[in-house]
Formats: sequence, C-alpha cells, structure tokens
Amino acid sequence: MNYNQLIIKKREDMGKIYIFFPHKGTILETECNDVNAVYNLLEYIKNKHINELENFSKDKRISKETLDTVKEIYLDLKDIGINFNTL
Repeated sequence: MNYNQLIIKKREDMGKIYIFFPHKGTILETECNDVNAVYNLLEYIKNKHINELENFSKDKRISKETLDTVKEIYLDLKDIGINFNTL
C-alpha cells in the first residue's frame, strides 16, 4: 500500500494520531494512538470490504479508537473519490 497520499503523524505530547488528507486539505484528529495498528488495519482491508473489519477486530482485540480511525480514513477516501484498493 502506498501511504504517500496520507500523512499520518503521532503527537507524543497529545497521544493522538493526526491524519492529513492532501486531496481534501483536511486533517482528521483521532483518539487512536497506535500508528502501527492503523497501518495494519488499512493493509488488511485493502482488498476486503469495510464490514469485514468488525469481525477481524473482535478476533484481534483491536481498540475501538483504532477501529473508528480506520473506518473514518476509509470513508473519507471513498468520499473524495480515491479508490482505497489502489493506494
């Protein structure tokens, strides 16, 4: 997956991840603080449907914040017309 279209930063002082969408010029502030978990979930759903994320998260005990962050990224990309599977 090419993450060049998304810029994901973690602010250690705030304990949150901020995701910049260059195509929209917007920043998503999340409650999630696990950058690797976000990347792993994005990779997981790359060729799957977003609904499969729920079952996967139950098996892997992924935090609600991480799950919500990935869903929001997915929906934001879809909203601006970026095909998630081509990232």
